[in-house]
Amino acid sequence: MFATGRLPEAVFLDRDGVINVDHDVRLPQDMALIAGAAQGVRRLNGLGIPCFIVTNQPGIAKGFFTVDDLVAVHNRLQQLLKQEGAHVDEIYYCPHHPEKGFKGEVAALKVDCGCRKPKPGMLIAAAEKHGLRLERCVMIGDRTVDIEAGRRAGCATILVRTGSAGKDGKCPAKPDHECDDLVAAAYLI
Repeated sequence: MFATGRLPEAVFLDRDGVINVDHDVRLPQDMALIAGAAQGVRRLNGLGIPCFIVTNQPGIAKGFFTVDDLVAVHNRLQQLLKQEGAHVDEIYYCPHHPEKGFKGEVAALKVDCGCRKPKPGMLIAAAEKHGLRLERCVMIGDRTVDIEAGRRAGCATILVRTGSAGKDGKCPAKPDHECDDLVAAAYLI
């Protein structure tokens, strides 16, 4: 994809560790962008490439925060990006978590779903909604589960060295490319 000079139809971005500082983000005031992340998103916006966040949010199933809390966090994320002339087109999230035993957990969300990365459900849903060919898209993430989700969906993959930098060790997936951060990934594209 990159060697041909052809731009991807869309870019899928993991959230925590790629766009925002990877810590426990439960409230809008907890949201903080990684230095330069907005510049990377702005570069993709300037190329006319739609950007979609695909993020696992198991804290909802665990009862740590609500969907309304997450919406407020995502509104804050969009606001911070907008302040720097950037935006994401849509945010997809997986609220599920299969492991039980958390105080206050939401039983209905304690399932093994098809949208929790490394499964590709969120990418497939975005592709179906927006008429995308996944083999012409790119997944950018900081964890092996992101890379594996992109691989399973048929996307090109880029691992960034921010956040977990691929050291989560959950999947054996190897990225197509590695970059220091989202800015470098945007320029690679």
